[in-house]
Amino acid sequence: MRLTIILLLLTFTGLPFLEKAEACYQGFFLVQLKALTIAGTVSRHNKPLDGAVVRLHKFLGAYSIEIGHADPHVLSEAVAAKDGSFKFGEVPNGKYVLFVAGASMDVELSKPKSGENDIVAIENFADSCVSATVISADGRRLTNRSVPTIFGMGSFNKE
Repeated sequence: MRLTIILLLLTFTGLPFLEKAEACYQGFFLVQLKALTIAGTVSRHNKPLDGAVVRLHKFLGAYSIEIGHADPHVLSEAVAAKDGSFKFGEVPNGKYVLFVAGASMDVELSKPKSGENDIVAIENFADSCVSATVISADGRRLTNRSVPTIFGMGSFNKE
């Protein structure tokens, strides 16, 4: 009984020193855009990532051993504007990987029909976790994809 009380006291006295932690499982998800280019916005914790470098790579396949399943050769780079917006020039249909702020996301670009011009809103959070929302030319949210997030508590060494 005494041991139980001591353990409970130690547990509750240590709680104020614990901090919220977020991490994500680096799962595979594909964002599909109907457009002639890859464009959108990047943000972290809902704030635009001014000056973030977005790199475009060719997708090699889900079973590739390359980082992010991407060809190491950079096809193109775009720098995010003050509002977080970025845009690549015309990009052929196909599957690509975007790298931005330590995270990667797979994108499939397909030929748009008249009036279609989707963009992607990329949100970085936690430790290189990413979510993506595809937005149509008329502003509708078409899809929202995110890697599974793991929440927890812990004590961290701040340097």
